[in-house]
Amino acid sequence: MHSRELSSIVMVIAFAVANAASPASATLVATDSVSNYANKQPYVGLNLGFGFGAWTALGGTGVNLTEATGFQQSADTGNNTYTVSRGITTPLASGYTLSLTLAANEAKKTGNGTSLLLFVAGAQAASISLTYDGPDNWLWDDGSGPVETGVVYVKAAPATITFTRSVSSLDGYAVTFSQAGQTTFQTTGVITGAASSSAIDSLRFVTTSGTNSNTSLTYDTLQVQSVPEPSTAVMLSLAALAWLVRMFRRQSEESVCL
Repeated sequence: MHSRELSSIVMVIAFAVANAASPASATLVATDSVSNYANKQPYVGLNLGFGFGAWTALGGTGVNLTEATGFQQSADTGNNTYTVSRGITTPLASGYTLSLTLAANEAKKTGNGTSLLLFVAGAQAASISLTYDGPDNWLWDDGSGPVETGVVYVKAAPATITFTRSVSSLDGYAVTFSQAGQTTFQTTGVITGAASSSAIDSLRFVTTSGTNSNTSLTYDTLQVQSVPEPSTAVMLSLAALAWLVRMFRRQSEESVCL
């Protein structure tokens, strides 16, 4: 084998390995933000952005309105529950990540609580909520019961939630929750019950008011991304390496024959 051929192959392998090692960009499957909407308008019934279904009110009495900080919904005073839902066109399957910002309106935090629920064909898969009984704390529940409790709510600081389905199993998940630029908690778990082994196909945002107070929830920047598949550069490097080995073996055999 000529040195030029050997050098070319080595360069191909080096390039392929470098590409395989470098992080690839995730594919954006769905996204929406309050910036797509006019300010101070009801958003239920609208469908802007892409990859999601229209905003839908599922029941209860309350108000939905766009604000500068996000989509805001509020349950009316009197122990009411107001739920707004949104379907995901490409359900949250293995290797898919959902992220969004979530905040509670500090001025109206005297109600019973707010929640983000992840659903599969009507069955609850997991939830994250802010409770108002005693100290203000966030609570993560994966359907089998509370997983993380007592996570302190930082006033007036939007929380960033990143929820990822396992690449190898629909049951497995990882969730990261952060506020004020700090990771508040990270955890992994397994979704159980009727929602296990199925792709998450909708989100539900719930506000529950108190007897003499209402409760508001504000959320924005909903995104669903798919984790990129392993780089084809790996296959390229292996193929080049195999060809290199064959050429060396053939050259060695010819040398022996001579």
